[in-house]
Amino acid sequence: MTVQIDDALLDPLVEAETLLVALDFDGTLAPFEKDPADSRMVPAAAEALAELREAPGVALALVSGRAVESLTAAARPAEGDYLAGSHGLEIREPGEKLRLLAPEEALQRRDALHDVLHSVVSGVPDAWVESKPAGFAVHTRALSEQAAEELGDRAAAAVVARGIPASSRRGNGVREFALAEADKGQAIEHFRRVVGADAVLFAGDDVTDEDGFAVMGLRDLGVKVGEGRTRARARVASPGELAALLLRIKKLRS
Repeated sequence: MTVQIDDALLDPLVEAETLLVALDFDGTLAPFEKDPADSRMVPAAAEALAELREAPGVALALVSGRAVESLTAAARPAEGDYLAGSHGLEIREPGEKLRLLAPEEALQRRDALHDVLHSVVSGVPDAWVESKPAGFAVHTRALSEQAAEELGDRAAAAVVARGIPASSRRGNGVREFALAEADKGQAIEHFRRVVGADAVLFAGDDVTDEDGFAVMGLRDLGVKVGEGRTRARARVASPGELAALLLRIKKLRS
């Protein structure tokens, strides 16, 4: 599924005085693994990010559904990288402490949400619940598509039945439950303002990345990694092809 991306789409990124490159991690820079702890960036992507970090006028951000702690362990970001975890609920800027954008009163229901999700998932082999700072993720990657959907729906119904005000969103092999609202588009817009970016490149593979593609303007470029319907204006087949695109942009900016 190699897609040719015309230079005209890249021109605003090449010409921008300050370019923000914002990237999802799983499925975008790294292949999916049954255990997310085993995920590592493909070598070509690691090389491309190292090149971008050395390029003048480029700011690099990782924008993930993972908690920042998990993202840091898997992606091994540099000190100068901007990080958004938990779909934008966690923000870490270079030289600053990690911030959790969730009100304290919302987090008071965390124990109740934990108990409900564990009660639903505990009897299902190959499914498990991951703890996050403002919620939980029910991992279903090892299940069939139908079984994963049914388990996610049962979990969502149980949360509603207990009256817990948690949002639910589908992802690749996961159902997320959060006690506060945020999305990747909000995180990207925050980083855009912080770095003063004239243009933004955002790449992602998941349905949750569509929030990021939705905030791309005329001088920005969204890149979908893999198949599926998308708002993104460009598409590549794999993390390796994305790495090649990033190196191409860096070379054109040189």
